[in-house]
Amino acid sequence: MIVNTKIFGPIDVPEESIILFPQGLVGLPWLQRFVLIQEEGLEPFFTLQSVDEADFALWIVPSLFIDPEYAPPVDEIEIADLGDKNDILPMIIVWTEETDDGNHKTYANLKAPLLINPKIKKGRQVVIDKEEYPLKKDITAVVDGASTNT
Repeated sequence: MIVNTKIFGPIDVPEESIILFPQGLVGLPWLQRFVLIQEEGLEPFFTLQSVDEADFALWIVPSLFIDPEYAPPVDEIEIADLGDKNDILPMIIVWTEETDDGNHKTYANLKAPLLINPKIKKGRQVVIDKEEYPLKKDITAVVDGASTNT
């Protein structure tokens, strides 16, 4: 299947690689079908690209990259449709912002992770109602450290 993307142009995606988010994303319930794209040299970052809206894509990263201890409390009932909890990968939305001095900072949303089961191609975004999981955590040092180790 051909998926149109703003970042990569048209790409050929096998139907079986589409990840379904039945509830959509927070605030975007109509966006339910996505593909994960990993560009060479940008590991461990992925682009989560909407199959249905070319202009919608997010950068995500496995939670282990940001914090190996990251284990937000999740309601078992809320994620029951994702299958075996041992197969679920927590992924974190990340973004960069330009600072006043022209540099860039990278942030992560630890409050609303994406939980993806790659075996059954299903995902869900959950919101963690605990203060220790910030909406905007500065991870610039983590990202800069990773780029110097590659």
